Amino acid sequence: MLFSFDRRNTARLKFAFAIDGGQWNYLIKHYGAGDSADVPYSFDFDWKHRILRSRFYGRITDEELTAYYRTLYQKYFRLQPIAGLLLLSETTVLETSAKVVREWADSAPAMHDPNGQLVIIAPSTKLYQRAQKFRLLARGTRPNIQVVRTEQEAWAILAVKNPQFEPLETESRRF
Repeated sequence: MLFSFDRRNTARLKFAFAIDGGQWNYLIKHYGAGDSADVPYSFDFDWKHRILRSRFYGRITDEELTAYYRTLYQKYFRLQPIAGLLLLSETTVLETSAKVVREWADSAPAMHDPNGQLVIIAPSTKLYQRAQKFRLLARGTRPNIQVVRTEQEAWAILAVKNPQFEPLETESRRF
């Protein structure tokens, strides 16, 4: 189910709400003057279990991955989660260079807790392989990365039952 609202008098904002797995997922798309600057990711947070979940949508490029990481770093700093989830189930294409992925793997982790877990959910074979490659590249800076194919596997790793996520605004594209 998809609802959208387009306010034409300002910077043409489009809000898309999608029902995903019984949860409302909030995705902001912001269209600037002339060219579109889609936000290909969203964030939500489980306050009880302190888990930050992010999702990629559609096509992801180097620029989008870099912007995502800046936003992710801000959210980890502000929220101080003890675990993170990255869902790639709605990602259609990863057009990221090996250079940018290596830079991300070598950079300081967004999660400040050295014992914090990051679980990447990559259901397709191609995305799973790319996520495993990132895990291997990042093992020196992020030793607690797990790559799985389903959310059920992620919840088992994190020992969480009935997570309750609330959407977070994407500050990098705030209107």
